[in-house]
This record gives sequence, structure tokens and C-alpha cells, in this order.
Amino acid sequence: MQRVVVVGGTHGNELGGIYLCRKWTPAPRYWQNYPFAVETYLANPKAIDLNQRYVDQDLNRSFRSADLANPDLSSYEAQRARLIASDLAGADFIVDLHNTTSNMGLSLIFSGTDSFGDPLIRQLCAHLVQSEPLVHVYHMPVPAEINPYLPSLGQRELTLEVGPMAHGTLRADLFFKTEKLVQTLLDYLADWARGEAHTYQGELTIYSHVQSLDFPRDANGDLAGMVHPHLYGRDYKAIRNGHPLFVTFEGRELLYQGSEEVYPVFIDEQAYYEKHYALSLTRKVQIPI
Repeated sequence: MQRVVVVGGTHGNELGGIYLCRKWTPAPRYWQNYPFAVETYLANPKAIDLNQRYVDQDLNRSFRSADLANPDLSSYEAQRARLIASDLAGADFIVDLHNTTSNMGLSLIFSGTDSFGDPLIRQLCAHLVQSEPLVHVYHMPVPAEINPYLPSLGQRELTLEVGPMAHGTLRADLFFKTEKLVQTLLDYLADWARGEAHTYQGELTIYSHVQSLDFPRDANGDLAGMVHPHLYGRDYKAIRNGHPLFVTFEGRELLYQGSEEVYPVFIDEQAYYEKHYALSLTRKVQIPI
């Protein structure tokens, strides 16, 4: 491992990562003792200046290999994605910092189809889970050739999703928890590179993506209901058959119908309204460390 990159501002109104990268520029002196280089990188400077998610299109959906190779894609984020792909080429580990309006705590999100076939990833997750009770591990696998996410540019990738934090704002408690967790992550990578990392035994709990659900809608495609109040703040809490998911404007409850116990995440995330996602469902699985 030679190069680790901490990215902020992939979405320009998610301030936690932006201000952490700014705080860590210039790099802290103790990083000089690591056996690899650590860089900070602000991904979407124009959106950051505007304090908005993106300018033309979602930058964090702009990294499919076919899109990066297509010179006809001329939006600001498409051009920015090509520059980022060049800048971050060869990075051994990319950590992309995000904020969510959902009660996701400190979520470690992996998009690689075989992320957990990597012993470093399993051990790193175990280390971070035991370091902070707000940490959960979420696996949202996407085949490499169609992976649209910025961290997929790295040999190893991690998205750290922190919330609840309203877009365009900062929460001091979550900012400092983010800083501490990323520092813990970097320290563990350094120990791993030196062959000195603590190793863990047993099992790791992972929340594996099942599907994303849209809001109820009318014949015109407009919202016909909302996330049920019972779900608010209950990311990673089990729901079972008959549990209310939505409520219409007339007060009718729409229930989860399924034989499998599932765990919702990204509940009522503000930025996902445009994507027609009200929440995502995961299943809780145990894998050997």
C-alpha cells in the first residue's frame, strides 16, 4: 500500500467531509510516520462553492467505465469525473466521506461485489465496529463495469456515510466522530502495512442490500404518501411482515409484505427524492472474519 486518498465534497452540500479535508490540509505531521502517503481531495469544487449537491448531474453516479470513456458527455460532473479518474488513478485505498439526512450513524458502505473476500476489509470493519457503537457495515454490490461510484476508482474502496446531518449544515458531534473514525481507520491501515495490526476472530455483521423502495405515487407520478412516522430514525432496526412502511395523505397505512425480516436504511433521505427512493431494505448476515 502506497497511496490512501480521503475524499470530501463529492456532493457539494455534504459539509462533514469537506471541512474534515480542509482541516487536514496541510496533512497532520503524524501521517509522515505512516508507511504510505495520505492525501485529501475535494471532488466537486463548483458544487461546494454553491453549497448544493451537484451542478449538472450527480457526480457520485458518474464513474461507470463507459461514461468515463465517452468524450461526448460534456456536463460539468462528467468532465470532473474524468479528471478525478486521472488524479486518483493507482490509489490503493479511497475513503469517500458523505452525509445523509437519515439516521445512519457511521455507515461503512462497500460497493465491490467481492469486497469481503479481502481479509484486510474484514479485519478493518471488525476493528472499526468495535471502536464506535454507531458503526454499521452495509454491502451494496455493483459489478465493476457498471459501478458509478467515485470510490470504485481505488484498488480498495469505502464510502463513509454519516448521519443524521441536514445537507448544507454541520453537526459538531458527528464531525468529531467522523474525524476520530477516519483517523482510527488510517492508523489500522498503517499497522496492517507494517504487519502489526491486531487481528480479530469470530463473525462480522453485514447489512446486505436487497432492494430500494419508492414512495407511493398517483397516476401522474406525484407523491401519494410519505414514510410512516413509525420508521423515522429506525435505520438498521428490524421490520417484519405487517410492519407499516408508508402512510397516504388520507391516513391509510401501507404495510411491508414479506416473509423475510429486513432492515431499512437511508430512510427518507432528502437527496433521494429525485431518485424515487424512499428507503432501502437490507438483510442482516453474519460472515466469518
